[in-house]
Amino acid sequence: MAPARRRCCRHGICDRHRRFNGGLTIDAVSPGDRVRVTRVHGGRRLVHRLASLGIVPGSLITVTRPTGPSIITMGGARIAVGPQAAAAVEVEDVGT
Repeated sequence: MAPARRRCCRHGICDRHRRFNGGLTIDAVSPGDRVRVTRVHGGRRLVHRLASLGIVPGSLITVTRPTGPSIITMGGARIAVGPQAAAAVEVEDVGT
């Protein structure tokens, strides 16, 4: 039986692991960047909430404001997500 994984922080992701894994997150991109969602970290509730907003792996988003409550644009709709949710969404740059 595999040992249980311990989460290092309250929300399941922290600065130390974000840098260690090398993943770029919504809160780390520049305003106006167009990115593709590659992975959503976090608990079942957060992942389900983001999926209901359309933030799933493969979706293209434009980051309007990366800090504070992050504002992203998807398909003409502007969506605000909190700081913990923004830190849980791993993205890759796709250019303009």
